[in-house]
Amino acid sequence: MIRRKQFGKLILVTIGLLFTCVYVPLAFAAGPYGDYTESDLRLLPPFCKIWVEHGRKHSIERVKKYGYRNIQHLCPGLNALNHALKQTEKKKRTFPLGVAADELTYVLTHSGNFPLRPVVLRKRGKVYEMQGEINMAITDYKEAIKLRPKYTSVYADLIDIYLKIGNKKEAANILKKGLKVNPKSKILLKKQKNV
Repeated sequence: MIRRKQFGKLILVTIGLLFTCVYVPLAFAAGPYGDYTESDLRLLPPFCKIWVEHGRKHSIERVKKYGYRNIQHLCPGLNALNHALKQTEKKKRTFPLGVAADELTYVLTHSGNFPLRPVVLRKRGKVYEMQGEINMAITDYKEAIKLRPKYTSVYADLIDIYLKIGNKKEAANILKKGLKVNPKSKILLKKQKNV
């Protein structure tokens, strides 16, 4: 018969093993998206290449210069999204999209109102859209527009998502708002044909 102390130790060992078997591999699962090939870096913003080459030192300098933190999660998040976009099979997109959502969410929740926030919201909106989380994608796209009203690419994304779900009226409304802010936007003028 197991005594109380032994039972308590057995529970702790079991929890420790579960943690090691489940959590630790997940914590390192994002690794491939933090390892960059030259072709990966070509698809990422220039600061990602600088960050990869200079690492932590560069991150500290950015914090001092621009006043935002945790930008080191942005590059792996964008890289994971790029990997998901390359996949033709929906099943193979699941893991990189999960990594992208986690990394981009981390940036948004830990970096405050830094200048790239609308871009990160747009990218996370794309991730949510690809995951089938349409309402969450719409929320991110709208917040990006609120933060940067002349960000016409996000208007286009939002128009596309409303057309995809069959809400032509809202797509037309977004198009109208976008053209009001940027009447010469080529991408929005093209969208007029579909709305």
